[in-house]
Amino acid sequence: MPLGHDGYLKLWALSNPAIAADFILLDEAQDTNPVVLDVLRKQPAQMVYVGDKYQQIYEWRGAVIRDGKNRDPE
Repeated sequence: MPLGHDGYLKLWALSNPAIAADFILLDEAQDTNPVVLDVLRKQPAQMVYVGDKYQQIYEWRGAVIRDGKNRDPE
């Protein structure tokens, strides 16, 4: 049985990927799912989130809004 996108994404996340960058810019952050956020949080790079909570279209898939009230711990 073939995996869908979410299955491949989870397998990639479980492999503990390392992103070789000093800075990571996450555009459309309002539509980012928790698996991607978890991978990004584990990176040593400085993160910049760009998003607009009024343009969120993937909340039904588990996307989370990252704004001034809901920030990653420093």
